[in-house]
Amino acid sequence: MSFDELNKQIEQDLKINLTDLAYESANNALLQHKYIKMLTETKVKYRQKWTKHQQTKKDRYMYYNGHAEKPYEYELDSAGMKFHMAGDDQIIKEQNELFLLEEKIKFLEDTCAVFNNRGYNIKSTMSWLAFQSGTKL
Repeated sequence: MSFDELNKQIEQDLKINLTDLAYESANNALLQHKYIKMLTETKVKYRQKWTKHQQTKKDRYMYYNGHAEKPYEYELDSAGMKFHMAGDDQIIKEQNELFLLEEKIKFLEDTCAVFNNRGYNIKSTMSWLAFQSGTKL
């Protein structure tokens, strides 16, 4: 799911229907669960990609170091090795994927915190409406 799609879904789920606060209050736990589940799945995906990235770095190191089945054609010193490893297309691609997953994890952690606060917002709204009508909760 892209960040735009996720953001639209979160915006939709955060809306509070003021005419049915009891439903919103009861439904909040389900919404929290939805985003905690997304967060957990994203963390698992991150860990799998991170492990794969470590293997790729090892494989690319062996390639540039001359120890792969089809080794790099030139002999590299340590500076050349660092330069080639930093500029390797596969390593860069995987690092970008990891970066996006890290940002998604932070975004989902913040979203979970917002949904935790949403319950307090609903309760405060219910208290305010009760106060306005002259009743007690």
